[in-house]
Amino acid sequence: MLKKILIISALVLLGLSTSSAKSELQPAYLSVTGFDYTMGGKQAVSISIGKSKDDYYSMTIHRDKIKAKAIIKRDKYNPKKVVNATATIDRKNYQYSLYKGSNSIILVRIKELSHKKKEAIIDVYLKLVDVPTQKYVIFDKTNIKITGKLFDNLVKK
Repeated sequence: MLKKILIISALVLLGLSTSSAKSELQPAYLSVTGFDYTMGGKQAVSISIGKSKDDYYSMTIHRDKIKAKAIIKRDKYNPKKVVNATATIDRKNYQYSLYKGSNSIILVRIKELSHKKKEAIIDVYLKLVDVPTQKYVIFDKTNIKITGKLFDNLVKK
């Protein structure tokens, strides 16, 4: 199983994942929180991506992890809560969970972070579970651009 997780992680990082949900298109809905709040006692920021504000994936990341070339990962081999994720897809709720052997994965790669251009480019891979049914949803997007006011919200100290 460890070998499988490592292979999936490597493919995602290289941008070679074979998931049919993979896309390089800008999402119809993109939001980055600009208000102060914490996760686990540390300043955090949430990024929501999807079709609409009723059908989306959301990641909350410790602000100190938002850096150029950062790889932010959480799975059963990296359980430290520096990132969390949830989704609401077709009125069903999914979450990061390792409950009863669930195999959730959160992987965020910040490819570029330019204060001069006010632009960040991120890749995201999420495997989230509906705990009662043990059904998974996978989100695999590359080259998501965060610009302007959303970029300011992302890098806010």
